[in-house]
Amino acid sequence: MVIFRDYKLYKFIRLITFLSFISCSEVNQSSVSKTSELRTIQEIYTQACAFCHDRGMAGAPIYANTYSWGQRVDKGIDTLTYNVKYGLNAMPAMGLCADCTDEELRAVVKHMLDSLD
Repeated sequence: MVIFRDYKLYKFIRLITFLSFISCSEVNQSSVSKTSELRTIQEIYTQACAFCHDRGMAGAPIYANTYSWGQRVDKGIDTLTYNVKYGLNAMPAMGLCADCTDEELRAVVKHMLDSLD
């Protein structure tokens, strides 16, 4: 068993492994094949966000779980959408929706925030 002395390196390797697993999944491949105009916000969430946000992977706030969102809600939709677009911590830029428009990203963030009510 390899013991990592640098915990940040360990976390980075775990993230890269996770992202390469996701990029090969059938769900992710189907999200790229649809055009933006034909998808609903729920479809985008299911295809690009749910894997992490339904499970709390890599510290992602859990969908419809107010406690896991903590103070993130106070940042507001503009900051949260910016963080989705450009990435933050373990979340890659654009999440897992490389072909989402800014409007779709904002709508998905709103969808997730609306689940907290």
